[in-house]
Amino acid sequence: LKFENKINGKIIKFFYFLFLATLLSPFFFVIISPSISEIYHFLNWIVIISFFTLIIYFCLYINFITKDFLIKSSKAYNSIAIFFSFFLILIFQLINYEKILNDEDKLIRNDYVMLQNLVDNNLNEINNLLSFSVRPQVMWMIKGKKEFSSIESSISSLNFEQLEKNFIINLKFLNLNSDDFSEIISNKRGSWRYNNEFIKYISWYKYQANSLVTFNDSNDFTSKEKEFIKNSSPTKTQQIVLPKFEIKRLKNLFNNFKANKDFDKPDLIILKNNSVISQYAKLDDKNYCEIKGYQTLKIYLNKKVISCD
Repeated sequence: LKFENKINGKIIKFFYFLFLATLLSPFFFVIISPSISEIYHFLNWIVIISFFTLIIYFCLYINFITKDFLIKSSKAYNSIAIFFSFFLILIFQLINYEKILNDEDKLIRNDYVMLQNLVDNNLNEINNLLSFSVRPQVMWMIKGKKEFSSIESSISSLNFEQLEKNFIINLKFLNLNSDDFSEIISNKRGSWRYNNEFIKYISWYKYQANSLVTFNDSNDFTSKEKEFIKNSSPTKTQQIVLPKFEIKRLKNLFNNFKANKDFDKPDLIILKNNSVISQYAKLDDKNYCEIKGYQTLKIYLNKKVISCD
């Protein structure tokens, strides 16, 4: 009994100090770090550790008040433990019921299995990828490929100017016009934040906007955007809202940018099926063919590099 109490005491102390360390860690990080981007991870960690610590303490308390009964009836203890295990599994399944039934995840997995087979079967022929999604780009690197017509900012060492030019060059290659570009870079409000996956392509945090920070501390937004930003928590570090003067600058950059005649045409193009870019892209049928059979992706091959059969 003394040994059990000693073990329980160590467990209580361990989780108590873990909880304190979790509470203090954001302040310690802010003091020693020159910058910070995603503070909400600390808040998530505090919530998780707090919840986990409460569960441990609750279990220890239940064990303390019922230990005399449990010693006398180990069968009852085992039955209760099995019941709670199945109960927790049932709760987890109910919480994730909609996600389990989501056919879109299955379609995405099937498409990427087909895509990997396509790449593996033509590994020596296709070497240059054009895509505006990070997942195909990561897959491309895993396959040992190093040539990218486009690359996402989070996995690139290019500066902002280079990323912008690279983005525009690829859009020009896909024959998008000025109106298409305006739609692509426009501020888009979702269910709980402003977000634009294509602006993330040229920068993840440059245009973050919340009640604490905006690009260059600007207030050059529409009235609706201003109100939403003002009421946004500082933890919304991935909320993206472009000031009006930056939208104008990017539009001018696109309109004045001359297409590169020496542009190295990609061997493989991967676009999301319902994305804005895939809707506006216009590829020359003489040079590219679309591979059918994909549900969530649009796949194009360079006819001069590989047979579309």
